[in-house]
Amino acid sequence: MLANLLKRKTNNPFLALAISACVALIVVAGCMSTDRSIKKVNEVEEPEAIPKQISLPKVAQKQGVAPGIDQEQLQIIGQKIFQNETGGKLKNLIFWSANENFPSLGVGHFIWFPAGRSQGFTESFPSMIRYLQDNGVVVPNWLSRQIQMGALWDSREQLEQSRNSPKFQELQQLLIDTSGLQVSYLFQRLDQALPKMLLGRSPEKRELIRQRFNTVKSSPGGLYPLVDYVNFKGEGVVTSEKHNGVGWGLLQVLELMEPTPVGDEALKEFATAAELVLMRRVANAPPASNEQRWLPGWRVRLMTYL
Repeated sequence: MLANLLKRKTNNPFLALAISACVALIVVAGCMSTDRSIKKVNEVEEPEAIPKQISLPKVAQKQGVAPGIDQEQLQIIGQKIFQNETGGKLKNLIFWSANENFPSLGVGHFIWFPAGRSQGFTESFPSMIRYLQDNGVVVPNWLSRQIQMGALWDSREQLEQSRNSPKFQELQQLLIDTSGLQVSYLFQRLDQALPKMLLGRSPEKRELIRQRFNTVKSSPGGLYPLVDYVNFKGEGVVTSEKHNGVGWGLLQVLELMEPTPVGDEALKEFATAAELVLMRRVANAPPASNEQRWLPGWRVRLMTYL
């Protein structure tokens, strides 16, 4: 995939500089495994299956969630995202990386900020819990109150120390029992992504974004990279999710894609553009954040899109 990036022609000196800088970063970071994704992918232990067969509940089907997506597709995509985010391990359904300032929970590792500590990213765990409630899931009263205040834990150490506590066990069981609905929540987020990306764009830009989105979505296996990337790096429309004014979400990937027909080439082009977007993010990141450490794991994840 990197070779494709190097071959890509560009008249933009910034992109050329970003590619050159990030190639050097990748060489340095190539052997690192600090990123949570690559760490999970390379786990030696045998991964577990999603604890409960993913199926879209009838109440969600009636509300039009993931229209046209059959149960087999939901299961396959859900398993891939579960593997990407948790390494396929039930113990990682509730997880706090040593490299992050917030915990990640559920099949999609939805992030949950401790009280008063917004990190500038899109917080997704509280909205996921509300989605469960909207679809008839009985959520513990303490959790309904807690999502109004902030994460249940203030630190990674506190989370680890509470693993045997009643609240932790109850929350973990809830996440096990609602795996299917969590996947349908990811589809709902993708359904809402396109209107967000089109908002405020010129007619020409709207048509370009819509066309590339639909090209990937219509390609065999193309739904998975779209669902996963939105969950992974967002829609690309949030002002705080930018470095030097440049975002790294789905919008930016679609903007950088070259025109391709529906099919395997569209998936390759999507993955190539996504890698360029993430390399550009690293080139723009503050040096102190050391974001090059994430590149190996990000690249492993993008390879699953092919």
